[in-house]
Amino acid sequence: MGIPYSKEIKQAFVELDKAYGQVTPLVAAAYEVLETTKNISLLLAGIQVLTVLLLALILLALVGLLVTMNPELEKEREEFVTPVVKWLAG
Repeated sequence: MGIPYSKEIKQAFVELDKAYGQVTPLVAAAYEVLETTKNISLLLAGIQVLTVLLLALILLALVGLLVTMNPELEKEREEFVTPVVKWLAG
């Protein structure tokens, strides 16, 4: 082990330039994959929001059906369901 000769140092820089030339296309490809992954994650987030809204509407419809069909909940139907239906119809 001694001090490297200038030829060895020059060769090391040449190897570094070769490696950099090979790495740059990989970095560009990785950036493209990252953009695609970001787009997919945004799409999935949007789908999840729509799913939550759909499930909330289904739950609301089931509760409304329960209140409407159950004779024991006549008072609740008169207080809650009838005004909402009148508002929607009007």
